[in-house]
Amino acid sequence: MSSFPVMSSSTFPIEIYGPIYDEMRSRNLRNIQSSGFNVDKEISEKREGRDPRRCLSLYSFPTVNLSLVGERLMTTLSSTFGSDPDVVVYSPSPPDDDGDAVWGKLHWTLLQIQGFKDWEGGKEVKEDNVEFGKMVESYFPHDNKIKIRMCGVIAVKTGLVIVGIPDTNMNAARDQFRDNMKSINPLYPLKEPFLNDIVHSTLLRVCGGDGTGPKADQLLKIAEEYNNVYLGDAYVDKISVGEASWRMMDVELSKTPPMWTWRLEGEPSTSLDNDEASCNDSLNCVSICDSDSLSTSAMGGEDGQYDVLQQFGLEDVGWKRPPSR
Repeated sequence: MSSFPVMSSSTFPIEIYGPIYDEMRSRNLRNIQSSGFNVDKEISEKREGRDPRRCLSLYSFPTVNLSLVGERLMTTLSSTFGSDPDVVVYSPSPPDDDGDAVWGKLHWTLLQIQGFKDWEGGKEVKEDNVEFGKMVESYFPHDNKIKIRMCGVIAVKTGLVIVGIPDTNMNAARDQFRDNMKSINPLYPLKEPFLNDIVHSTLLRVCGGDGTGPKADQLLKIAEEYNNVYLGDAYVDKISVGEASWRMMDVELSKTPPMWTWRLEGEPSTSLDNDEASCNDSLNCVSICDSDSLSTSAMGGEDGQYDVLQQFGLEDVGWKRPPSR
């Protein structure tokens, strides 16, 4: 039985990501309530691999082990929106687009080297791209497989994302990569469209309608119900650098395959396992894989949400809610 213990900063940097996610959640909620979701109609208009938009990024397709609540979330998204042409539902194993349905493949973007607006396409000489990919690998300071604890859903202006806490300080690794890239004149210079300081994957993207109304309310309700819940673990053992699409479907990436892919050979940190072992002996630890403990709270029961901060005492390890803005 898995559990979500209080973890030290040297293993799962909770205090790094907690305030970021709190601010991200409240800011986006205000914006959505004010003006609705942003709608990307180009996705639905250019399905089946016809959407030419690409960015240059570091990305991965993690192996995902969902918790019972994570499975319930994915079932809810699939049954509610799987045939809806106005949304893209992301899944680890998406079906081919069928009829009006629009699907995406669940992925993790570590960072964008060049965003969708800046990227103008790669060089035609394959060897140059491979050399660039190898350089990126050498500049990314992390060799071990990465374990990500998926800890909730956040509604953002484009749809829904799942957020997580990695077993290593990914922001330190990203900063080192940025410094390395800026110290030389690479084939493709670093032009990040935004500073990526979180660990997230897109679950759903709005691609039709006007971004308001009952459907928007439905998405906000899902985000509230699955706010701060343990959804499972994702394991990253392979990273690619190359042109990435919005949906990351195989039919799209077959047209723009990765420039380079490498494996992370080292095992993930075992300190999390040690924390879990010690947590099992503590009366203060609550298993969030226990369906009985989740039956009312995770699905919007008496309190309407399952608050990790309160359940696991994360206030004691520095996960403070930022002041209201």
